[in-house]
Amino acid sequence: MVKRDSDQALGGIVQVDDAYWGGERHGGGTGRGSPGKTPFVAAVQCNREGHPIAMRMDAIPGFRKTVLASRARHHLCLARRW
Repeated sequence: MVKRDSDQALGGIVQVDDAYWGGERHGGGTGRGSPGKTPFVAAVQCNREGHPIAMRMDAIPGFRKTVLASRARHHLCLARRW
């Protein structure tokens, strides 16, 4: 599903969440600053009933507003409000 949907922008009802992959298990720090963690964003397009129909998972350099806004413009079909 991820490979198939990697070239299409998501639209309609999209649920987005951020998380980390990896990190030290023993002897390392905990939390967001822990070494070895990779930040990523997962986005799932749902139908009106809330069932997933497409998704994206992208590693990002960090959770800054500029990074998230750039990813949203590139990977989501954003509705314009007039």
